[in-house]
Amino acid sequence: MLNRSIVAPPFFKHDRTDKSVSSSSNLIDPWDRLDLSQISSIVPLVDPRKLKNFCGESFDVILQTKRRNNPMSRIEDVYNYSSMNFHSFKQTKRQPSLNSTTLPASGAIKLGTNVTRVRELWTSDEKCAFMLFPYHVINFKGIVNNSKKYAFVDLQREIVRATRRPKYIQEVVEKFFDSEIKEEYGALHWRYDPKDWFLHCDREKNEGPICSGKHIKVFTGKDLEKFIKQNYSSCPKIMKNFHDAFSLLEQEMCFKSRRFYPSTGSSWSLNVVMERIVFDKRENEDNYNLMKNI
Repeated sequence: MLNRSIVAPPFFKHDRTDKSVSSSSNLIDPWDRLDLSQISSIVPLVDPRKLKNFCGESFDVILQTKRRNNPMSRIEDVYNYSSMNFHSFKQTKRQPSLNSTTLPASGAIKLGTNVTRVRELWTSDEKCAFMLFPYHVINFKGIVNNSKKYAFVDLQREIVRATRRPKYIQEVVEKFFDSEIKEEYGALHWRYDPKDWFLHCDREKNEGPICSGKHIKVFTGKDLEKFIKQNYSSCPKIMKNFHDAFSLLEQEMCFKSRRFYPSTGSSWSLNVVMERIVFDKRENEDNYNLMKNI
């Protein structure tokens, strides 16, 4: 929309659940989150390690999505990751300006799928631009609703198709399937933990179909984790940022399943749902037909 090449950005760890955040780097390399070869098929891509070769030590313009640039520590992390001079941040041109009435008083601007507004706000002749906090600025839910009232749904579908998880993540899931599951499966994303999942099993005295496992085989994240640690303990790509890699592996399992039961309100689930729709993994059976023999 803005006719720019894209610098593959680093990703932040999930600081509410990843215990390694405080003890090591807070950032994940983009090639450990996404298959960059797929992205480069739809848009020119720049390696963040070479950004300095194109832009020098500073950006030419900051594309603002909100009035308050916090947490500032995250902005500094990205500058340092890209070998840019963070001290230049405050003096860099803003578009729109921080006091612009176009930006909401709190939070980031929500543009839905308004292409015209995107171009009005952020079209710039400056060479190197840095967009801050883009999360939720553009609404991708038109993919789920399959509604033509949303602009550029076809482009959004192309973006989702091109942002697959890294190939090594896909290969590990294939090996887990071949070794452990070996048949069609349904995947369930529900944030079970000892204070939630096992309370249900206690109430059912472990007699429910899932708690007892009498009628179906049940695999949990523990099974996948055991498989990973037994077979990939010497793989630095997985073990260096295990929490993050494991989340990607679980997402890939959900993506490849015969049927997926998402967790309502979860962006983690929503990403899988959109991906399944784009790759035509829509289910033809309703829940009853799938689960009637449990």
